[in-house]
Amino acid sequence: MKYIFLVISMLTLLSDMTYAKGVQFSVQVSELETKNTHNNRPIKLRIWYPEGLDRDCSNSQICLASRVQKSQAVLLMHGAMGSVKSHNWVGYAMASQGLVVVGIDHFGESWSYGVNTMNPSSVLNIDLRPNDVTSVLNQLSSNQLHSSSKPLFNIQVNWNNVTAVGHSSGGMAALLLAGAQADKKMALDYCKLETSNEDRSCSYTKDIQDVELKSKSDNHSFKDARIKRLITLDPAGGHLLTATSLKNIDLPLLVIGSQKNDFLPFTQHAKRYAALVPHAKLIALNNGEGHFVYLDKCSHTHKAMGISLCEDREGVSRQTVHEKLYPEIFRFIYSNQ
Repeated sequence: MKYIFLVISMLTLLSDMTYAKGVQFSVQVSELETKNTHNNRPIKLRIWYPEGLDRDCSNSQICLASRVQKSQAVLLMHGAMGSVKSHNWVGYAMASQGLVVVGIDHFGESWSYGVNTMNPSSVLNIDLRPNDVTSVLNQLSSNQLHSSSKPLFNIQVNWNNVTAVGHSSGGMAALLLAGAQADKKMALDYCKLETSNEDRSCSYTKDIQDVELKSKSDNHSFKDARIKRLITLDPAGGHLLTATSLKNIDLPLLVIGSQKNDFLPFTQHAKRYAALVPHAKLIALNNGEGHFVYLDKCSHTHKAMGISLCEDREGVSRQTVHEKLYPEIFRFIYSNQ
């Protein structure tokens, strides 16, 4: 598998921080489907986990290793119009450390359901992602997906101690789950300014009138107490979430952002979050890394608003970037358990 070298490299870097020294976990991936029990929205899950090779798991859907980290777990969220399938570098690495990682693809915002289902207006339906996550966490906590009569895992994992990891809009969703609140009028006003011309996230508001931006999701909290720490990878929505609500977030936050950004202005998004959230740590990448360096290495020609998803600036290596981030990510997780 193409991620073997990457995971081995990461383990070398983490030699002093590994969960269980001497333990080598076999990482497996499962893709399952369920639905949001609140509104019947379909939900696709991609789960990376340390595989149990020494036990009978015929009574469960997924067989976890006996030394899996039971005390905490990870939730992974993709960016707008993306998929967690593009974040294997995160999923495999964390599962290699004994963590269970559950990635959620959000209907309307993910190509995994088919391109005909993608609806850019879903991005500003602020309540959709948090509601999906809360429904999934409820099912994980009960160890049974709505779509199955079997227990999900053979070992119970603590879903009251979750690290939420999100790229771009997924990072914004993580902040919403921590108590951040939206003000869509504020976003629309910002996107009318000449200074926002380089902010490609404003394309989601360009055809929407003020009256359409008002909804019950404004100034509404979607906080889920099961989320205990946040990792945001070049997070979006800095023009959308209110300063007051961000200042009230009491969870540890790791913000990783690209300063020479080709998609989201660093100052308005990543840097703003790090400045306003009290317990935030900022890692600013300043060697030409763009917004999509946080995706897996790829070779297709697809673009998002004119920016290639696969082609980085000259001199930028995604594998090198990811390997440099692993120690920071795991140090953050372990020091904030």
